[in-house]
Amino acid sequence: MEIYLHIGLAKTGTTFIQTICEKNLHSLLSHGCAYLPRSHYACWPLLAGDPGPALEQLERAAAIGTRAVFLSCEDYAALAFHPSLALDFIDRIKARLTKDITIAVHIRRQDELFWSLYSTLSINMFTEPFYMFHEALRQGYYCVVNTHDRSGLAPYYYFCFDHDRHLGHFFNILRSHDPDLRLRIYDYDAEGRFPGRQLFQEMGALPALKQLPAPEEENRRRSADQTAAGFSENFAKLVPADFAQEARALIEARAVVPEGLRRAMSRVLMDRFSDGNDRLLQRFAPDSPAQDGRDAPSAAPADADARGRGSV
Repeated sequence: MEIYLHIGLAKTGTTFIQTICEKNLHSLLSHGCAYLPRSHYACWPLLAGDPGPALEQLERAAAIGTRAVFLSCEDYAALAFHPSLALDFIDRIKARLTKDITIAVHIRRQDELFWSLYSTLSINMFTEPFYMFHEALRQGYYCVVNTHDRSGLAPYYYFCFDHDRHLGHFFNILRSHDPDLRLRIYDYDAEGRFPGRQLFQEMGALPALKQLPAPEEENRRRSADQTAAGFSENFAKLVPADFAQEARALIEARAVVPEGLRRAMSRVLMDRFSDGNDRLLQRFAPDSPAQDGRDAPSAAPADADARGRGSV
């Protein structure tokens, strides 16, 4: 049995990939692939140090007897910043289920990634565009800790911008730990209107995908006004009503980045990170002559588990 663990990244078509699998569950099974829906609920305990629910989910799927099991959750991207959790999870899968494991991730142009993520965050939290931009440049990622007060959700979310540094280093750690792991990085921007096409093709599952998500099922980017209103509303939940009313105009004005400045910020992001995207794809793309980056040197410090623990 093969296990495919798709770890995001966020805003690289993960909603499309998960929706298309849910719409074609029975067809996927007939092609020998079991998709695990609602993987977020198994991912979040793992990020808090409890791999039990994720392993149980995989074991239930393995009991079906298919040749492949597919799990997709963008929150698993946090494992790149806590690799000890990933190594323990992989070792447990190998001990209890199979040694045939693929870790797959999609990357995206950082300018489009930034603005898509910025818009999405306005749905359930408050942030500020220039602080987020600063963190993307300073650390190569944006981290949100304890987004919700409710228990049982993810303890943190990592949104990676320096793909070459952080994902490259993570994959090097995985490769050093287990040279037989298959490591795949896919280019979201090259897949057009069908995110995940290459991954599904590699799994032998592409012919099973008969029903595509409807337009209303896709995770569309919010408008600038919707984004600004979302941040204002989330801010207002934490302060007295009169204070929220006084601050509303300022918050919404700061949330709308003028087009000229938006283009300048986009250029800075791409100037900083685009070459790294090319290097990473040369090492880990499915058709890479580098054979999954087996001979690639590490590009980041060895204390990866100590990085990125600060809160927003």
